[in-house]
Amino acid sequence: MTPDFSVIADGLDVTGRFGGRKIEIEVVDATGVESDSAEISIFDPDAIVSPPRRGAMLAIALGYRETGLIPQGLFKVDQVTFKGYPHTIRISARSADNKKSMKERRTKDYTGKPLGEIAREVAGRHGMGARVAPDLASIKFPLLTGGDDSYIGQHEESDVAFLTRIAETVGGFFSVKGGHFTIARRGDGKSVSGAAGVVLITPNVLIDRDAYEVSWKDKPVHGKVEASYFDRGKVARKPVIEGGGGGTGGGGTEDGIVYRFRHPFPSERIARDAAKGKKRELERAEGSAKFARWGDGTIRAEMDLVAAGIRGGVDGLWSIARVTHRIDDRGFISRIECETKGASK
Repeated sequence: MTPDFSVIADGLDVTGRFGGRKIEIEVVDATGVESDSAEISIFDPDAIVSPPRRGAMLAIALGYRETGLIPQGLFKVDQVTFKGYPHTIRISARSADNKKSMKERRTKDYTGKPLGEIAREVAGRHGMGARVAPDLASIKFPLLTGGDDSYIGQHEESDVAFLTRIAETVGGFFSVKGGHFTIARRGDGKSVSGAAGVVLITPNVLIDRDAYEVSWKDKPVHGKVEASYFDRGKVARKPVIEGGGGGTGGGGTEDGIVYRFRHPFPSERIARDAAKGKKRELERAEGSAKFARWGDGTIRAEMDLVAAGIRGGVDGLWSIARVTHRIDDRGFISRIECETKGASK
Protein backbone atom coordinates (compact mmCIF):
# COMPACT_ATOMS: atom_id res chain seq x y z
CA MET A 1 0.00 0.00 0.00
CA THR A 2 1.04 3.62 -0.55
CA PRO A 3 1.63 5.79 2.56
CA ASP A 4 -0.28 9.07 2.49
CA PHE A 5 -0.91 12.10 4.69
CA SER A 6 -2.69 15.43 4.85
CA VAL A 7 -1.88 18.69 6.63
CA ILE A 8 -4.53 21.35 7.23
CA ALA A 9 -3.09 24.69 8.45
CA ASP A 10 -5.57 27.16 9.97
CA GLY A 11 -8.36 25.46 8.04
CA LEU A 12 -6.53 25.50 4.69
CA ASP A 13 -5.28 22.29 3.07
CA VAL A 14 -1.55 22.85 2.49
CA THR A 15 -0.69 19.25 1.56
CA GLY A 16 -0.26 20.29 -2.07
CA ARG A 17 2.60 22.64 -1.15
CA PHE A 18 4.76 19.60 -0.45
CA GLY A 19 3.80 17.67 -3.57
CA GLY A 20 6.65 15.90 -5.35
CA ARG A 21 9.15 16.73 -2.60
CA LYS A 22 10.91 14.47 -0.16
CA ILE A 23 9.11 14.79 3.16
CA GLU A 24 9.31 13.23 6.61
CA ILE A 25 6.40 13.52 9.02
CA GLU A 26 6.24 12.24 12.60
CA VAL A 27 3.48 12.29 15.23
CA VAL A 28 3.95 11.20 18.87
CA ASP A 29 1.10 10.10 21.15
CA ALA A 30 2.01 9.54 24.82
CA THR A 31 0.34 8.86 28.16
CA GLY A 32 -0.42 11.28 30.98
CA VAL A 33 0.28 15.00 30.67
CA GLU A 34 3.32 14.55 28.46
CA SER A 35 2.59 16.79 25.50
CA ASP A 36 1.92 15.08 22.17
CA SER A 37 4.00 16.45 19.32
CA ALA A 38 4.42 16.54 15.57
CA GLU A 39 7.37 17.30 13.31
CA ILE A 40 7.45 17.80 9.56
CA SER A 41 10.71 17.99 7.57
CA ILE A 42 10.49 19.23 3.98
CA PHE A 43 13.40 18.96 1.54
CA ASP A 44 13.18 22.15 -0.52
CA PRO A 45 16.10 22.22 -3.03
CA ASP A 46 14.75 25.21 -4.98
CA ALA A 47 13.89 27.14 -1.78
CA ILE A 48 10.34 28.03 -2.77
CA VAL A 49 8.18 26.26 -0.17
CA SER A 50 6.35 28.59 2.22
CA PRO A 51 5.87 26.84 5.59
CA PRO A 52 2.93 27.45 7.96
CA ARG A 53 3.41 30.42 10.29
CA ARG A 54 4.43 30.05 13.93
CA GLY A 55 1.26 29.70 15.97
CA ALA A 56 -0.62 28.07 13.10
CA MET A 57 -2.96 25.20 13.97
CA LEU A 58 -2.17 22.00 12.09
CA ALA A 59 -4.64 19.14 11.69
CA ILE A 60 -2.58 16.11 10.65
CA ALA A 61 -3.84 12.80 9.28
CA LEU A 62 -1.80 9.71 8.33
CA GLY A 63 -2.64 6.51 6.51
CA TYR A 64 -2.65 4.91 3.08
CA ARG A 65 -3.94 6.07 -0.27
CA GLU A 66 -5.84 2.81 -0.72
CA THR A 67 -7.59 2.73 2.69
CA GLY A 68 -7.85 6.38 3.76
CA LEU A 69 -6.36 8.67 6.40
CA ILE A 70 -6.67 8.59 10.21
CA PRO A 71 -6.75 11.97 12.05
CA GLN A 72 -3.86 12.33 14.52
CA GLY A 73 -4.96 15.47 16.33
CA LEU A 74 -4.56 19.23 16.32
CA PHE A 75 -1.10 20.75 16.83
CA LYS A 76 0.17 24.31 17.26
CA VAL A 77 3.35 25.27 15.41
CA ASP A 78 5.91 26.46 17.97
CA GLN A 79 9.08 26.47 15.87
CA VAL A 80 10.09 26.70 12.20
CA THR A 81 13.73 25.97 11.31
CA PHE A 82 15.43 26.64 7.96
CA LYS A 83 18.60 24.65 7.29
CA GLY A 84 21.02 24.27 4.36
CA TYR A 85 22.56 23.08 2.18
CA PRO A 86 20.54 21.38 0.77
CA HIS A 87 17.59 23.60 1.71
CA THR A 88 15.42 21.98 4.37
CA ILE A 89 12.51 23.22 6.47
CA ARG A 90 11.65 21.62 9.81
CA ILE A 91 8.26 22.44 11.37
CA SER A 92 7.85 21.53 15.05
CA ALA A 93 4.46 21.57 16.76
CA ARG A 94 2.93 20.68 20.12
CA SER A 95 -0.54 19.50 20.98
CA ALA A 96 -2.99 22.40 20.70
CA ASP A 97 -4.46 21.25 24.02
CA ASN A 98 -1.31 22.35 25.86
CA LYS A 99 -2.34 25.88 26.92
CA LYS A 100 -0.24 28.29 28.98
CA SER A 101 -3.21 29.03 31.25
CA MET A 102 -3.07 25.46 32.57
CA LYS A 103 0.27 26.20 34.23
CA GLU A 104 -0.97 29.20 36.20
CA ARG A 105 -0.95 28.61 39.96
CA ARG A 106 -4.17 29.11 41.89
CA THR A 107 -5.85 28.34 45.22
CA LYS A 108 -9.38 26.96 45.07
CA ASP A 109 -11.74 25.05 47.39
CA TYR A 110 -13.57 21.96 46.04
CA THR A 111 -14.78 20.54 49.35
CA GLY A 112 -17.58 17.99 49.01
CA LYS A 113 -17.57 17.93 45.20
CA PRO A 114 -17.30 14.66 43.22
CA LEU A 115 -14.36 14.13 40.90
CA GLY A 116 -16.47 14.47 37.75
CA GLU A 117 -17.75 17.89 38.79
CA ILE A 118 -14.26 19.05 39.76
CA ALA A 119 -12.88 17.99 36.37
CA ARG A 120 -15.69 19.78 34.49
CA GLU A 121 -15.16 22.98 36.47
CA VAL A 122 -11.40 23.02 35.92
CA ALA A 123 -11.70 22.09 32.23
CA GLY A 124 -14.30 24.81 31.70
CA ARG A 125 -11.81 27.47 32.78
CA HIS A 126 -9.81 26.62 29.67
CA GLY A 127 -12.72 26.22 27.27
CA MET A 128 -12.50 22.43 27.27
CA GLY A 129 -14.76 19.51 28.07
CA ALA A 130 -14.14 16.74 30.62
CA ARG A 131 -14.17 12.96 30.35
CA VAL A 132 -14.00 10.99 33.61
CA ALA A 133 -14.29 7.21 33.95
CA PRO A 134 -17.81 6.48 35.30
CA ASP A 135 -16.54 4.57 38.34
CA LEU A 136 -14.31 7.52 39.28
CA ALA A 137 -16.64 10.42 38.47
CA SER A 138 -18.87 9.99 41.54
CA ILE A 139 -16.05 9.78 44.11
CA LYS A 140 -16.25 12.71 46.52
CA PHE A 141 -13.25 14.18 48.28
CA PRO A 142 -14.20 15.08 51.87
CA LEU A 143 -10.51 14.84 52.78
CA LEU A 144 -7.34 16.31 51.39
CA THR A 145 -4.63 13.68 51.05
CA GLY A 146 -2.41 16.07 52.97
CA GLY A 147 -4.23 15.06 56.14
CA ASP A 148 -6.89 17.74 56.73
CA ASP A 149 -10.21 15.99 57.41
CA SER A 150 -12.59 18.55 55.92
CA TYR A 151 -11.02 20.20 52.88
CA ILE A 152 -10.00 19.40 49.31
CA GLY A 153 -8.50 22.02 47.03
CA GLN A 154 -5.59 23.53 45.21
CA HIS A 155 -2.83 25.20 47.18
CA GLU A 156 -0.84 27.48 44.88
CA GLU A 157 -0.62 24.75 42.24
CA SER A 158 -1.53 24.61 38.57
CA ASP A 159 -4.72 22.98 37.31
CA VAL A 160 -2.64 20.25 35.64
CA ALA A 161 -0.71 19.49 38.85
CA PHE A 162 -3.92 19.49 40.92
CA LEU A 163 -5.86 17.11 38.67
CA THR A 164 -2.82 14.85 38.28
CA ARG A 165 -2.56 14.64 42.07
CA ILE A 166 -6.19 13.82 42.79
CA ALA A 167 -6.41 11.37 39.86
CA GLU A 168 -3.49 9.42 41.32
CA THR A 169 -5.21 9.16 44.71
CA VAL A 170 -7.95 7.02 43.13
CA GLY A 171 -5.64 4.88 41.01
CA GLY A 172 -6.16 6.89 37.83
CA PHE A 173 -4.22 9.23 35.57
CA PHE A 174 -4.90 12.66 34.11
CA SER A 175 -4.39 13.67 30.48
CA VAL A 176 -5.32 16.55 28.17
CA LYS A 177 -6.12 15.46 24.62
CA GLY A 178 -8.67 16.08 21.93
CA GLY A 179 -10.04 19.20 23.61
CA HIS A 180 -10.86 17.34 26.83
CA PHE A 181 -9.51 16.96 30.35
CA THR A 182 -9.55 13.19 30.87
CA ILE A 183 -9.29 11.11 34.03
CA ALA A 184 -9.23 7.35 33.54
CA ARG A 185 -7.86 4.22 35.13
CA ARG A 186 -4.31 3.51 34.00
CA GLY A 187 -3.94 0.29 32.05
CA ASP A 188 -7.66 -0.24 31.41
CA GLY A 189 -6.95 -0.90 27.73
CA LYS A 190 -8.52 2.29 26.39
CA SER A 191 -7.04 5.40 24.85
CA VAL A 192 -7.85 8.70 26.58
CA SER A 193 -10.61 9.27 24.02
CA GLY A 194 -12.30 6.18 25.44
CA ALA A 195 -11.58 4.08 22.36
CA ALA A 196 -11.15 0.45 23.34
CA GLY A 197 -9.39 -2.21 21.34
CA VAL A 198 -6.42 -4.54 21.36
CA VAL A 199 -3.42 -4.04 19.10
CA LEU A 200 -2.22 -7.41 17.79
CA ILE A 201 1.47 -7.74 16.99
CA THR A 202 2.48 -10.83 15.00
CA PRO A 203 5.62 -11.51 12.93
CA ASN A 204 3.89 -10.62 9.65
CA VAL A 205 3.16 -6.99 10.70
CA LEU A 206 6.64 -6.28 12.09
CA ILE A 207 9.20 -4.47 9.95
CA ASP A 208 12.14 -6.52 8.70
CA ARG A 209 14.95 -5.01 10.84
CA ASP A 210 15.11 -3.94 14.51
CA ALA A 211 11.49 -5.01 14.83
CA TYR A 212 11.33 -5.55 18.59
CA GLU A 213 13.24 -5.22 21.85
CA VAL A 214 12.05 -6.54 25.21
CA SER A 215 13.83 -6.08 28.56
CA TRP A 216 13.07 -7.69 31.92
CA LYS A 217 14.41 -6.38 35.23
CA ASP A 218 14.51 -7.79 38.74
CA LYS A 219 11.21 -7.74 40.57
CA PRO A 220 10.28 -4.35 42.07
CA VAL A 221 12.09 -3.40 45.27
CA HIS A 222 8.71 -2.75 46.88
CA GLY A 223 6.88 -6.05 47.45
CA LYS A 224 3.91 -4.45 49.19
CA VAL A 225 2.04 -1.17 48.99
CA GLU A 226 0.38 0.22 52.11
CA ALA A 227 -2.20 2.99 52.10
CA SER A 228 -4.37 4.12 55.00
CA TYR A 229 -7.70 5.81 55.67
CA PHE A 230 -9.33 7.40 58.71
CA ASP A 231 -12.14 5.31 60.20
CA ARG A 232 -14.45 7.94 61.68
CA GLY A 233 -16.52 5.38 63.57
CA LYS A 234 -13.53 4.02 65.48
CA VAL A 235 -11.61 7.31 65.35
CA ALA A 236 -8.55 5.46 64.13
CA ARG A 237 -6.25 5.29 61.13
CA LYS A 238 -6.60 1.92 59.35
CA PRO A 239 -4.11 0.36 56.89
CA VAL A 240 -4.90 -1.21 53.51
CA ILE A 241 -2.23 -3.46 52.01
CA GLU A 242 -1.74 -4.74 48.47
CA GLY A 243 0.86 -7.43 47.78
CA GLY A 244 2.02 -10.61 49.50
CA GLY A 245 4.72 -11.60 51.95
CA GLY A 246 5.23 -11.21 55.67
CA GLY A 247 6.90 -8.45 57.63
CA THR A 248 10.59 -8.57 58.46
CA GLY A 249 10.82 -5.35 60.45
CA GLY A 250 12.38 -2.05 59.52
CA GLY A 251 9.87 -1.40 56.75
CA GLY A 252 10.77 -4.51 54.74
CA THR A 253 9.05 -7.78 53.84
CA GLU A 254 10.29 -11.09 52.55
CA ASP A 255 8.98 -9.91 49.18
CA GLY A 256 10.71 -6.54 49.33
CA ILE A 257 10.40 -3.13 50.95
CA VAL A 258 6.93 -1.78 51.77
CA TYR A 259 5.90 1.31 49.82
CA ARG A 260 3.82 3.51 52.16
CA PHE A 261 1.68 6.51 51.30
CA ARG A 262 2.48 9.25 53.81
CA HIS A 263 -1.03 10.62 54.27
CA PRO A 264 -4.44 9.00 54.84
CA PHE A 265 -7.09 8.77 52.12
CA PRO A 266 -10.75 9.80 52.40
CA SER A 267 -12.15 6.26 52.58
CA GLU A 268 -11.20 2.58 52.52
CA ARG A 269 -12.27 2.29 48.87
CA ILE A 270 -10.09 5.19 47.75
CA ALA A 271 -7.16 3.94 49.84
CA ARG A 272 -7.46 0.48 48.29
CA ASP A 273 -7.73 1.90 44.76
CA ALA A 274 -4.62 4.01 45.36
CA ALA A 275 -2.69 1.00 46.71
CA LYS A 276 -3.73 -1.16 43.75
CA GLY A 277 -2.80 1.58 41.31
CA LYS A 278 0.65 2.05 42.84
CA LYS A 279 1.21 -1.73 42.91
CA ARG A 280 0.39 -1.95 39.20
CA GLU A 281 2.69 1.00 38.51
CA LEU A 282 5.58 -0.71 40.31
CA GLU A 283 4.93 -3.96 38.46
CA ARG A 284 4.87 -2.18 35.09
CA ALA A 285 8.45 -1.08 35.72
CA GLU A 286 9.50 -4.76 35.73
CA GLY A 287 9.35 -5.15 31.96
CA SER A 288 9.43 -2.93 28.88
CA ALA A 289 8.98 -3.59 25.18
CA LYS A 290 9.43 -1.79 21.89
CA PHE A 291 7.81 -2.91 18.65
CA ALA A 292 8.17 -1.48 15.15
CA ARG A 293 5.38 -2.42 12.77
CA TRP A 294 4.11 -1.21 9.43
CA GLY A 295 2.07 1.90 10.07
CA ASP A 296 -1.35 1.86 11.70
CA GLY A 297 -2.68 5.33 12.51
CA THR A 298 -5.39 3.96 14.81
CA ILE A 299 -2.89 2.88 17.50
CA ARG A 300 -2.91 5.13 20.58
CA ALA A 301 -1.23 5.29 23.98
CA GLU A 302 -2.99 3.41 26.85
CA MET A 303 -4.42 0.75 24.53
CA ASP A 304 -3.63 -2.91 25.21
CA LEU A 305 -1.21 -4.77 22.96
CA VAL A 306 -0.95 -8.53 22.49
CA ALA A 307 2.26 -9.95 21.04
CA ALA A 308 1.75 -13.43 19.59
CA GLY A 309 3.88 -15.93 17.68
CA ILE A 310 7.14 -14.02 18.12
CA ARG A 311 8.97 -15.92 20.89
CA GLY A 312 8.98 -16.68 24.60
CA GLY A 313 9.76 -13.64 26.73
CA VAL A 314 8.06 -11.41 24.16
CA ASP A 315 4.60 -12.88 23.61
CA GLY A 316 1.89 -11.75 26.00
CA LEU A 317 -0.20 -8.77 27.07
CA TRP A 318 1.33 -5.28 27.25
CA SER A 319 0.11 -1.74 27.89
CA ILE A 320 1.06 0.93 25.34
CA ALA A 321 2.82 3.95 26.87
CA ARG A 322 3.92 5.82 23.74
CA VAL A 323 3.42 5.59 19.98
CA THR A 324 5.45 7.31 17.27
CA HIS A 325 3.90 7.29 13.79
CA ARG A 326 6.34 8.23 11.03
CA ILE A 327 6.27 8.50 7.25
CA ASP A 328 9.64 8.75 5.46
CA ASP A 329 11.73 6.97 2.80
CA ARG A 330 11.13 3.60 4.48
CA GLY A 331 7.37 4.01 4.30
CA PHE A 332 4.82 4.35 7.12
CA ILE A 333 6.08 2.84 10.40
CA SER A 334 4.54 2.87 13.89
CA ARG A 335 6.99 2.46 16.77
CA ILE A 336 5.27 1.35 19.96
CA GLU A 337 6.71 1.53 23.50
CA CYS A 338 5.03 -0.65 26.12
CA GLU A 339 4.98 -1.46 29.83
CA THR A 340 4.31 -4.75 31.55
CA LYS A 341 0.72 -5.92 31.70
CA GLY A 342 0.78 -9.67 32.19
CA ALA A 343 3.38 -10.38 29.51
CA SER A 344 5.10 -13.76 29.90
CA LYS A 345 8.77 -14.09 30.73
